[in-house]
Amino acid sequence: MMGRRFGSLVAVAAMVTTLLPVLAGGAGAVGPPVFINEFHYDNAGADTGEAIEIAGPAGTNLLGWSLVLYNGANGLTYGTTSLSGTLPNQQNGFGTAFQLISGIQNGSPDGVALVDAANNVVQFLSYEGTFVAVDGPASGMTSTDIGVSEPSSTPVGDSLQLTGTGTMGGDFTWAGPQPNTFGAVNTGQTFVGGGGGPTDPVINEYVANHTGADTQAFVEVLGDASTDYSAFTVLEIEGDGGGAGTIDAVLPVGVTDANGYWTDPEDMENGTLTVLLVEGFSGTLGIDVDTNNDGTFDTTPWTRIVDDVATTDGGGSDVVYSSTSLAPFFDGNPFGAGGASRIPNGTDTNANADWVRNDFDGFGFAGFPGTPMLGEAENT
Repeated sequence: MMGRRFGSLVAVAAMVTTLLPVLAGGAGAVGPPVFINEFHYDNAGADTGEAIEIAGPAGTNLLGWSLVLYNGANGLTYGTTSLSGTLPNQQNGFGTAFQLISGIQNGSPDGVALVDAANNVVQFLSYEGTFVAVDGPASGMTSTDIGVSEPSSTPVGDSLQLTGTGTMGGDFTWAGPQPNTFGAVNTGQTFVGGGGGPTDPVINEYVANHTGADTQAFVEVLGDASTDYSAFTVLEIEGDGGGAGTIDAVLPVGVTDANGYWTDPEDMENGTLTVLLVEGFSGTLGIDVDTNNDGTFDTTPWTRIVDDVATTDGGGSDVVYSSTSLAPFFDGNPFGAGGASRIPNGTDTNANADWVRNDFDGFGFAGFPGTPMLGEAENT
């Protein structure tokens, strides 16, 4: 479960690939906690000082991570650079590290994939256009154009950098060429740490039902890295028939890991259920919060609902307690989702489109070969 794939979609040709594109801008946008923060590929005269910088939570160990360079003309890889070391604390619990890489191609378009130690693609970025990778770890993925570039007149010593305020990759915006800051926080960039309380977490993935005995069922929450979310609780609410409204599971959220994930191996019930992420839970396991089974809460033993998602098998008397309901045919498949993932990670528009069903045959779980198909997500 913990080998994370930052928003994976299964492609038939590549079987499974992984993806989380950085959103190009906008405060509050979602993005990876470890991300490409700065790079330089072209300048006036002979290219010099070509480099790519990574940023993320201080203490992140980059051993086993890599940067894979892609030729946008044919979608093929043309170089891989291994990373190592630990990100320092340069500002409010965040830091940067860069790698000199000679021979980075000059675009129209070209790109780079940031790949973690488990060979999961964290980002697949491009400059001067987009393209689809056809080999390497990003095979089958479409790149995300950062929207700025370095023309051949770029002064020596300049780079492209993320600017703005935030904690995640998508909180920042790419800026055009300016004097590089490799190995330091970028010009016009502020990492926010402590003082303001954590970002609201989201339900990022769950598995209630898969082929065979449901030995790998779980729920995953995504929030700020290495953050105490003990004020939040995951609740499983029964939706089948006369038992609707019963709280079947109470899962106090704990501290997220260095990538912002918290996971609980809860063996959720099959059938129709709603997963709530609430703050300030004051109830108990087994209470009925919808005594007349009409789909409306009669009692709310929490201060607020932070996130919710439901899955249903389509039973006539079943009820759900979320506007996001992954019912049969929500994505064209005639079955309700046994599990699902937000794609990209953390995407929360309160719509079914935020979610992609997980492979029911267990692809991604140890000992489960699975039958990944186009449009399905890996179980992680």
